[in-house]
Amino acid sequence: MESEQDVQKALEKHRMYMGQRYVEVYEVSNEDVDALMKSLHTKSSPAVNDGVVRLRGLPYSCNEKDIIDFFAGLNIVDITFVMDYRGRRKTGEAYVQFEEPEMANQALLKHREEIGNRYIEIFPSRRNEVRTHVGSH
Repeated sequence: MESEQDVQKALEKHRMYMGQRYVEVYEVSNEDVDALMKSLHTKSSPAVNDGVVRLRGLPYSCNEKDIIDFFAGLNIVDITFVMDYRGRRKTGEAYVQFEEPEMANQALLKHREEIGNRYIEIFPSRRNEVRTHVGSH
């Protein structure tokens, strides 16, 4: 933000809705942003590509067939949907394990393409991230 007034205006938008979803707005310092960006860069660039991508923004009704159709032509070994803390509902995120690391690279090219009427964000991931989510439910 350019000014303190802009920051205050933005903070007034905390928990307001954008479409069907609410947005959380917090104030952070430049130092916090620098630290966060460094942390994200470290986490988002896996040293070893083991053929896994993370999907975010999935429709809650999305199923395995929708994901298989979305990645038509790429061989999927496993799909893991991330569930809420009770393990009852999908969160709109999933991990997809491809047969070959190169297929995961090809999958990343579909970033921001749509399933239903929602665009899907696709990020490089690792098998150990999948285990983290599966083990927490």
